[in-house]
Amino acid sequence: MSIKRRDLVKYLEDNGFYLLREGSKHSIYTNNTKTIPVKRHKTIDRITANKLGSHQGFSQKHYQNIERPLCPRMKKNMT
Repeated sequence: MSIKRRDLVKYLEDNGFYLLREGSKHSIYTNNTKTIPVKRHKTIDRITANKLGSHQGFSQKHYQNIERPLCPRMKKNMT
């Protein structure tokens, strides 16, 4: 399952991060203590998002707030 980049960026901004600069392939966000590079793709896979968070002190529980609810068809296939 993947996470939308805009949701990750919104989550970071809601938690005190701001855009420091644009790199060649990443947007660099910081809160003046920690710096997080965010890829410029429409979606970021869950593993990468969790790795970004774990390196910066967030737990996986933080990212569960970002996850969008599954559509009924997907819920049906998971059971």
